[in-house]
Amino acid sequence: MENLTFSFALWIIFLSSFTLSLNSITTDKHALISFKNSITSDHYDILSTNWSQNTSVCDWIGVSCGLKHLRVTSLNLSGYDLVGTVSPHLGNLSFLRYMDISSNSFTGMLPYELSKLRRLKVMNVGANSITGEIPTWLGSLPQLEELYLFNNTFFGTIPVSLSNNSKLQMLYLSNNQLNGSIPHAIFNLSSVIEIRIRNNSLSGCLPSDMCNNMPNNVKILSLSYNRLEGQIPPNIWKCKHLEGLSLSFNNFSGNIPREIGRLSSLIGLYLGYNNGSQGGIPAEMGNLSRLEILSIASASLTGEIPSSIFNISSLTQLCLNDNRLSGWLPSDMCNNMPNNVKILSLSYNRLEGQIPPNIWKCKHLEGLSLSFNNFSGNIPREIGRLSSLIGLYLGYNNGSQGGIPAEMGNLSRLEILSIASASLTGEIPSSIFNISSLTQLCLNDNRLSGWLPSDMCNNMPNNVKILSLSYNRLEGQIPPNIWKCKHLEGLSLSFNNFSGNIPREIGRLSSLIGLYLGYNNGSQGGIPAEMGNLSRLEILSIASASLTGEIPSSIFNISSLTQLCLNDNRLSGWLPSDMCNNMPNNVKILSLSYNRLEGQIPPNIWKCKHLEGLSLSFNNFSGNIPREIGRLSSLIGLYLGYNNGSQGGIPAEMGNLSRLEILSIASASLTGEIPSSIFNISSLTQLCLNDNRLSGWLPSDMCNNMPNNVKILSLSYNRLEGQIPPNIWKCKHLEGLSLSFNNFSGNIPREIGRLSSLIGLYLGYNNGSQGGIPAEMGNLSRLEILSIASASLTGEIPSSIFNISSLTQLCLNDNRLSGWLPSDMCNNMPNNVKILSLSYNRLEGQIPPNIWKCKHLEGLSLSFNNFSGNIPREIGRLSSLIGLYLGYNNGSQGGIPAEMGNLSRLEILSIASASLTGEIPSSIFNISSLTQLCLNDNRLSGWLPSDMCNNMPNNVKILSLSYNRLEGQIPPNIWKCKHLEGLSLSFNNFSGNIPREIGRLSSLIGLYLGYNNGSQGGIPAEMGNLSRLEILSIASASLTGEIPSSIFNISSLTQLCLNDNRLSGWLPSDMCNNMPNNVKILSLS
Repeated sequence: MENLTFSFALWIIFLSSFTLSLNSITTDKHALISFKNSITSDHYDILSTNWSQNTSVCDWIGVSCGLKHLRVTSLNLSGYDLVGTVSPHLGNLSFLRYMDISSNSFTGMLPYELSKLRRLKVMNVGANSITGEIPTWLGSLPQLEELYLFNNTFFGTIPVSLSNNSKLQMLYLSNNQLNGSIPHAIFNLSSVIEIRIRNNSLSGCLPSDMCNNMPNNVKILSLSYNRLEGQIPPNIWKCKHLEGLSLSFNNFSGNIPREIGRLSSLIGLYLGYNNGSQGGIPAEMGNLSRLEILSIASASLTGEIPSSIFNISSLTQLCLNDNRLSGWLPSDMCNNMPNNVKILSLSYNRLEGQIPPNIWKCKHLEGLSLSFNNFSGNIPREIGRLSSLIGLYLGYNNGSQGGIPAEMGNLSRLEILSIASASLTGEIPSSIFNISSLTQLCLNDNRLSGWLPSDMCNNMPNNVKILSLSYNRLEGQIPPNIWKCKHLEGLSLSFNNFSGNIPREIGRLSSLIGLYLGYNNGSQGGIPAEMGNLSRLEILSIASASLTGEIPSSIFNISSLTQLCLNDNRLSGWLPSDMCNNMPNNVKILSLSYNRLEGQIPPNIWKCKHLEGLSLSFNNFSGNIPREIGRLSSLIGLYLGYNNGSQGGIPAEMGNLSRLEILSIASASLTGEIPSSIFNISSLTQLCLNDNRLSGWLPSDMCNNMPNNVKILSLSYNRLEGQIPPNIWKCKHLEGLSLSFNNFSGNIPREIGRLSSLIGLYLGYNNGSQGGIPAEMGNLSRLEILSIASASLTGEIPSSIFNISSLTQLCLNDNRLSGWLPSDMCNNMPNNVKILSLSYNRLEGQIPPNIWKCKHLEGLSLSFNNFSGNIPREIGRLSSLIGLYLGYNNGSQGGIPAEMGNLSRLEILSIASASLTGEIPSSIFNISSLTQLCLNDNRLSGWLPSDMCNNMPNNVKILSLSYNRLEGQIPPNIWKCKHLEGLSLSFNNFSGNIPREIGRLSSLIGLYLGYNNGSQGGIPAEMGNLSRLEILSIASASLTGEIPSSIFNISSLTQLCLNDNRLSGWLPSDMCNNMPNNVKILSLS
């Protein structure tokens, strides 16, 4: 009876347990069915076909059950391309230990119900689109060891509650939108092995004691691509088992802590791209004996690279590029790290010296980048022994020299060879073209010469994609077999000396995307029609290549074109009326300027609806500008000027170009008014309509709509009238304003003084202008050029003008300005002013002696005024002076200061009609740079130095000393001024014979020797050698004897004036045989 009772009890217990288990597995099944129902897309039909109500959940794909209770313990649906939300019913899987739904497309938030998964050890929801804040309840999962939330859109801060997960080993939060600081408590998790929180927006500093509590386990600390700041904690060394440390792309500041050198387990170290970093590379890093990757690029590193770094034998990658490292590379740098290093990237530094020849011992190098440094000397031949090399970058080294070693042709795995801007000379070794693995060959910007091999594409046809040889001295023809490089995507041969026609075979390069053939001195012929077959071509640039003929219509059929640059050639013909029918969707740049194209601009140009730049200037286009251009809504730059046959006005429709920044239609014979719509284009930065026949008034509100952007407003050489609008100041960013050569009237508006960005101001040559210079112009603190010549200006020059320290040119000539120049005029503008042109005014008083403080003056013109007194000696201190004009001042007096002889750069000295007295200082004739010396119409006396042409023989072209009181003989050595074109010594007191040596002045065009009281003798026959002479004037010079027949053999003569002398003899019967075509004046009376 007892046994029966016991058996019955066991049966009851078993039945209860079975019923509980059955209910539990049913709960799991319902949970998974609910999860299945939350899936909106099941790309592979996994759940829809396999998760059947008729089978056990333990047999479903992705589901695993425990053996004891037959409960779901694992859910792994990673990478099944599922779309939907995470069902809250998953929280009913109470035995779940492992959940992986990563690499799907789940959206929404993680449901709170998952907090019931008390047995969960691994949660992986990475690589989805889950959003919301990271749930705080994750910290209540007591068994959680691994948490993967990477590659989602979680936002907000990292919850402190995660530090409650005392068993947590893996924390992956990378690639989200997290912000705020990393909770200090996270670093107190002694169990953690890997922390990966890269690519978020985390800020704040790392705790100084971050490695005190998690030192024994943490192996990976990846915090790159955040906004962390402060110093890298020196106690980082206490995380002594760290194998990977990534802190790059943050805002860490200060020096790299030396203590990092104690992280003996470190394999990968990434510290680059931190804005505030500084200092050098600690030598202690050389102790990292297991280090494989050292990357500290763009970290403002200075100093030398410690030699200990090159002793790390485990290194595979050393990336220190984009710093300011200096010094030499050790000659034995590859002795200790030869077997492992694959990447050596040291570009963009200040390294110098030779590239170590023993570089070949780094025999497993795959990438070597030493470009943008100061390496000098030849490229070592030994580089040709680096048989594993894939990428080689040696360009942009200031001190490099020599040629390309032929041994480089042995680099059989090389894919990229880039040695641009390295001062390379000689020919390109043919072996380079035998490297069949090459994909990019960039040797541009050197001095390479020679011909390209005719078979250059026989051995490297299948791989090469980029061939950049521009900016060299290569010559000969472009090889027709270039088509065998059939995978070429970029071909740049511009800026060389290639000659001959462009080979038609280029049209067979079906993969070509960019083609640059311009600026070759010897090129000729036309554009091959076959180029129209380049169906993938995006950029076609053949500028300045002496191209002739018409543009083949096939070119306009390339639908992929984005840039067509054929400017600066001699192309002719009409543009096709349907040119934009086939290439409308892509073309952005159409540059055809500086050619001989004619006909009308096609009205269907508007179909190239994505055009951003259109340049048709300097051609022979005729007719009106088509209104349809106003439909090019993407246009940024429009250049239509300098077309001989253009006519009509500016279409009002151009005002619709809402993105237009540059509108340049200069010298296009435009008539009519400027449409007001043009001034409504708010994006305009440059408006250049100069050199036309535009008329009308400028709108009074012209600067209301385009105030913020316009920088250049050039309307000179037109027929505009009315007042300059006072609201011009609203164009507050104007840097250049040119309104000269128009009919503007009235006063210059004071408001111009509010244009604080103005650099160049041109208001001269306006017929109706009046009034004075507004004192407010002195506020233009950035002004460099002020030109208001011939503008009927009156009154004094405001002293404020001379306070503009930025002025380089002040041109106020040809006005009616009066008053004195300030004595301190050069105190405030001494360092910049180069041109001071105040001639043709009514200025008076003395020339200020402190003029010398304008020490960079190159041109000084004060002529045709009323200046009085002596020429200040201090002018001799203007050592940069090139042109000096002081003549025609009514009140001037005194002599020429000898100090003027110190003006060693002076080319033009003009002090005519200035009442000068005394002798000409001999120092004047020592100025070797002089080309023009004009001292005529004064009262100068004395003799000309006998050696006057010894020091200034090579440059002087004009010597005008007439109308003075000079005496003595004309120096015979005058012939040493061998480039003289004009010699005027008339109306003086020169005596003696005309020196025969004048006949050696082979460049002479005008010779004036008459009206000298003491002259005598005859005309030297040698004057007949002056083969370029146009004017010979020796009137009233007491000449005797016959006129030499050689004079009548000068075929260039236009005027022969020998009147008022005592010449005798007969005129030659054939006197007009040799000078018949030019002579206009023959005065022998």
